[in-house]
Amino acid sequence: MGKYFHGWRRKIGLVTLLLACVFVAGWVRSIFVHDVLLFWDGTQALGLWGSQSGSLVWDTNDNPDVQRWTTPRWQNWIASEGVHPFDNPEIKWQWRFCGFGFASDGMTSRIVPYWAIVIPLTLLAAWLLLSKPRPLKSATSSTKELSHHLEGPR
Repeated sequence: MGKYFHGWRRKIGLVTLLLACVFVAGWVRSIFVHDVLLFWDGTQALGLWGSQSGSLVWDTNDNPDVQRWTTPRWQNWIASEGVHPFDNPEIKWQWRFCGFGFASDGMTSRIVPYWAIVIPLTLLAAWLLLSKPRPLKSATSSTKELSHHLEGPR
């Protein structure tokens, strides 16, 4: 088993696969629990990062007067059936496609579905872990090739 992980490619593949598993866990959790890291100045929301309904959400306040970011507050609640950021009537979405979304109306909202992160990470991990490594050149053959190039044609 130790020989299988010899070299950088398979080690990075394992790290990539673990990262994909972390995002899958977040994806599954977001179906049942909505998590939000909220930045609040006491009167209005300055921004938030969230995970809900199978998507990552990032909102920022567009008000140029708001510049003071406070200590973030963590909030979570049990997900209601069928609640998705796209279902919020207060947000006027400018662009929506395959789970991605962008809106800007006082707050700039961006939505990225978890699948758009998990699938590429999984494919990259599969390629890194399952592709055949290049055969290692022996030191003697490399030395012979180098000397041949240095000597030039005879």
